[in-house]
Amino acid sequence: SSWVLPGGTNSLFTTYLLEALRGDARTLGDGYVRAFDIFRHVSENVPKHAPGAQHPLFKAAMREDFPVAIISR
Repeated sequence: SSWVLPGGTNSLFTTYLLEALRGDARTLGDGYVRAFDIFRHVSENVPKHAPGAQHPLFKAAMREDFPVAIISR
């Protein structure tokens, strides 16, 4: 299950995923958004708005934290 707040267009997970992809997550400051930047942003913010109800998980076999998006600001 994924929570949608009243008046929301997307689920909480999608809202924070999109924020991270736009560059609103903490990054290394090199102009890239990496996989772990996205997960950190989602996993820190979703539980704040759906306490006890939603906890994002990250399951992957990765050797390195790779870029997913370029910050265009």
